[in-house]
Amino acid sequence: MDWLKSFTIFCIGAFGYGIIEIFFRGYTHITMGVLGGICLLFMSILNYFYTSFRSLVVCALISGVFITVMEGAMGYFLNLLLGLDIWDYSTAPLNVNGQICLPFSIAWVVLSLVVMPLERFLSRKIFGVEENIAQTT
Repeated sequence: MDWLKSFTIFCIGAFGYGIIEIFFRGYTHITMGVLGGICLLFMSILNYFYTSFRSLVVCALISGVFITVMEGAMGYFLNLLLGLDIWDYSTAPLNVNGQICLPFSIAWVVLSLVVMPLERFLSRKIFGVEENIAQTT
């Protein structure tokens, strides 16, 4: 992945997640944009190397786990250590220290099911990225 594609995907993820969060919560935080960019880059890499119609669900599950782990790490650092209180899932069912919870982990998998095919389509159209050879065998 070249730097221009990586930077573009990061920016789309950062702005895209910020817009989603503003739509659902009414506000966002700059660090959530950074996290959104990192997560879309991860999905792009996962898409290139592993996604096919047969494995989209598996890749979405992997992506959901990645996003949940990243959210937990960022939450621990930003919310618990620095006290920024950007989010609090303490009232959500099956939460861990109010930083991650099962309902949002499921939401990340569902969002990945939508975003990963869209990212693959845009990578082909904008950057001319072909399907990975391993996917066609």
